Amino acid sequence: MLAVEMPEDHYKLLPWLCAAITRANPDSRAIVELDGCRFKRMFVALGASLNSFIMGSRNILFVDGAHLSGMYKGLLLGAVGLDADNHLSDVAYAICVVRE
Repeated sequence: MLAVEMPEDHYKLLPWLCAAITRANPDSRAIVELDGCRFKRMFVALGASLNSFIMGSRNILFVDGAHLSGMYKGLLLGAVGLDADNHLSDVAYAICVVRE
């Protein structure tokens, strides 16, 4: 019989995932905040995206968010920069849980 995994089991892996991101991608930032086994927030900015924004983008940063619906309420926040060719490039994203 297969064991059914609960979402809480997956949240326990997020610190390992953040450590793997920062280890595999130099200059990256990956932070997760848990309250016991409950997810609170996570921030990820890959080093290549950060360096691209610092070295080759205009000094304009666009930040936007979207509400997440369904069983797990929250916000998905994103930051993008504008490069020299007027194209958007990802800089960072964050996921925040909204508690009632």
